[in-house]
Amino acid sequence: MENRILIVDDEKMICSILAQRLSKEGYDCVMADNGREALTSFYKNDFSLIISDIRMPQMNGLDLLKNVKAVRPHMMFIIMTAYPDVNMVVEAIRLEPPTSSSNRSNLIWWSLA
Repeated sequence: MENRILIVDDEKMICSILAQRLSKEGYDCVMADNGREALTSFYKNDFSLIISDIRMPQMNGLDLLKNVKAVRPHMMFIIMTAYPDVNMVVEAIRLEPPTSSSNRSNLIWWSLA
């Protein structure tokens, strides 16, 4: 579980690029096309981090975050989006406030840049 990351995005190329990069860093990556598929995978596997897009079909990233936090409140979660929306950002921060544990996951994210 320590090095397993769930990557969620309806754009397969984004998932693939992130998974390739993180795999080179030693992480085991599992990809999902939408929040509903990711939630199913989350219930079946142990992950140390979830990286998710916000806007996706079937279940968006914020709903995924809510469902995950209801089961594992301390799960590290990174939200990404190509569509900046202040309301979504405020909601995401309300659901996943920056903490020392999420700062560690942000280091993983920023290392990809």
